[in-house]
Amino acid sequence: MINDILKINNKYKKNKINHATIQAEFYSRCKEENIICYLEFKEKNSRFDALIFDKNLNKIAIVEFKSYKSKEKKGITNTKQLKKYSSFNLPIFLVVRFEEIEATIKNIEKLLTFSKI
Repeated sequence: MINDILKINNKYKKNKINHATIQAEFYSRCKEENIICYLEFKEKNSRFDALIFDKNLNKIAIVEFKSYKSKEKKGITNTKQLKKYSSFNLPIFLVVRFEEIEATIKNIEKLLTFSKI
């Protein structure tokens, strides 16, 4: 699917993939890996793009999706939103590009392995 999306972007001169498409692909990958992922989770005046749970339904990570170009990513790590999320004391993964999905999945799998100990 990723290759098709990139071809569409190229054909129609899109310079980035929107965050909803990235979020959908991430959710699909979570399902493939049996990772419990809840999209658009609301809690304490916050709405997380995705919240990851372990098998005991404990929250283990927040995932935020943005559609910025990779060179702009550095400037969005200090947003008010991400600072607010840090108050939940959970790891926060920021996914900006399709290419970051697999690395994020691998990092979440490591967290899940660690949470079993």
